[in-house]
Amino acid sequence: MATVRPTGQPCGAFITDIDASAPLTEAEQAQLRAALDEHHVVVLPCQHLTNAGLERFSESFGRLGTDPWFVPIEGSDYIAEIRRDPDETSRLFA
Repeated sequence: MATVRPTGQPCGAFITDIDASAPLTEAEQAQLRAALDEHHVVVLPCQHLTNAGLERFSESFGRLGTDPWFVPIEGSDYIAEIRRDPDETSRLFA
């Protein structure tokens, strides 16, 4: 099973000991959903996914949809690029 370690912040947890590039077992999917429900944000460091692999992994949480506020990257209907310039210092999103 994966290891879930809270970030110590108001929300978020790091999840390790799981390979997001491989098909997830039902138990792994349930553990990830429970961590997301509890911590609201999950980080899976050091994962190496193709775009197709990212979409497959994301579907573990439910059917993918589109968002009218983001233009998807070329070759995908679901992946949007979020980019920052090196000199940007403002917070992302919130």
